[in-house]
Order: sequence, then structure tokens, then C-alpha cells
Amino acid sequence: ALGVLRIRSGPVELRLLEGDLGAAADRRGLRARWFAEALLVHANIDSARGHDEPCRAACVRLRVLAEALDRADLSVLADRCEGLLDLGHQRLDSAVRRLESASATAIAAGITEPFYLPAPDLAEAYLRQGRREDAERVAGPFLAHVGPGSPPPPRARALRLQALLAARGDYDEGFDASVALDEAVGLRFHAARTLLCHGERLRRDRRRVDARTRLVRCLDVFRSLEAGPWVARTQAELVACGGSLRASTGAPVSAALTPQELQIAELVAGGLRNREIAGSLFLSLRTVEFHLSRVFRKLEISNRTQLAARMAD
Repeated sequence: ALGVLRIRSGPVELRLLEGDLGAAADRRGLRARWFAEALLVHANIDSARGHDEPCRAACVRLRVLAEALDRADLSVLADRCEGLLDLGHQRLDSAVRRLESASATAIAAGITEPFYLPAPDLAEAYLRQGRREDAERVAGPFLAHVGPGSPPPPRARALRLQALLAARGDYDEGFDASVALDEAVGLRFHAARTLLCHGERLRRDRRRVDARTRLVRCLDVFRSLEAGPWVARTQAELVACGGSLRASTGAPVSAALTPQELQIAELVAGGLRNREIAGSLFLSLRTVEFHLSRVFRKLEISNRTQLAARMAD
């Protein structure tokens, strides 16, 4: 939806098909199906923009409709939507729980259509937790359902997934092809997510110039779509590539910190725990703790609350 719609700033408010949700569901008619589709569009927009409350409220209503209409696919999509919300905020444990729930529901209902399957997001979350074997396990069945004749969106997801799992030096073509497919059909948010994944891999392989090129491209898209959590993630990656980062007020962050320390400080200020930061940045927990102790020492502070205040100055 974010690829083709322009929605006003702030949490999306669903005003279409107003009426009693229970009554609509009881009728099991066209109105209920339309209502579910409208809910899904708005839930996905709020998910990408990081608006927790309206996204989760819409997903609760989707699950009510799923039960009333006997539509397991709606439950899968609701869980997948909340999983993406948590993935954007880098709440990896919560993201994995939601996406595993979506996967289990799809398997139980015999759903094999790639559009519904959460495997690409679940595999990404597993990789961020350092669980490569689990990522490969869920990737296999998804890739088996995406053949040469599949529509562009699932093919793009498959290419991104293969690139995420590819060996060093073997992923550029897959990421680039995925972006091209999404851009060709107007799925700008998905294309930007792939650019971010590509930039992250390039940065870890010390190809910083190539990484910055991808990251700047996806940052522009995320900003235009008001996808706040993804903007923050991309900015953190740019800092790790040696770029500059400014706080929300526009004031420069302390020049005393290295790019890696700035990146970790920004994530701490955003409320992430050390283990979540380690998974997000593909670092060990000990490395995160080491850098954070240096941040505290350099800024002459002693706790995370003080750090958040300093980052906002």
C-alpha cells in the first residue's frame, strides 16, 4: 500500500465502511470482506510508519473478522503486519513470535500462496538474531513456491531472501534484481527495504562507498513515506559507514564519538536493549557493551536515561 498511496501525516484513521464490526462480520457479505481489506491496507501503513497502537488495534479487528468469516489468511496477514511493525522497531524477539505465529497458522490452514507467507521477514529476523539455520529452514519452503512464472512481488521477495542468505560477494545481483522488480510495479517501500538490507551487507563487508549509495537511496524513500522506524535504522547504518547523524532537533551529535559509538548511542536512545542492538548490528553482546561503556565515559554520563537526554540535545 505504501508503494502507491499517499496518506496524510500521523496514524491512519479508518473512516471507510463505518458501522458495527460485529454486525458486518455476522453478515459475512461483501461489506465485511471490503472492511477487512480496508483494515489490512491501513494496518500495513501504520505498521511501516511505526504507529503501534492503531496498527495493533486494526490487527485485533482483523482477527475477529478472520474467525467470523472463516478466513485464516486474514489472521496470517494480521500477525505478519505486527511482525513487520516490531521488525521495523528492531524488537526482534517480538517480531519473531508474531511471524512464527503467522507461519504456523499458514501451515495449519494449508496456505501456500507466497503472498501470504511470512518467510522473508521471519528469515530476516532470524538472521538478525544470529539464527542462520532457522533462517535457511523457513526459506526453503517459500523459495520452492516461487517459480519463474510467479508475479513480480513474490519473485522480488525470493530474490531478497536468497541475497540475504548468499555468501560474501554473491549477493549484489540478487539484491539489485529484487529492487528492480519492486520499483517496476511501484512497490517503493519493499524496494527501499531491500536497499537497506543490501547496504547493511555491504557495510559489514567494508564496501562503505557502495553501502552509502544504497542507504542514501532508501533513506529518501523511507522519508517520503514517513516510515519513521526505517528512517532511524537507515540513519544508523549511514553513521556506521562514516556519515554524520544529527539529533531530531538538528543539533550535531557529539564529535567525541566514533561512527560505531554514535550508531549504538542512537539505538540506546531509541529504547533498544543491548541484546537487541547486537542482533540488529550483527555484533556480539560483549562488543556492544564495550562500545556503550566508552560512550558513557566520553560523554561523562552513567546511565541510559542520561544518554537519551544527551542525544536529544
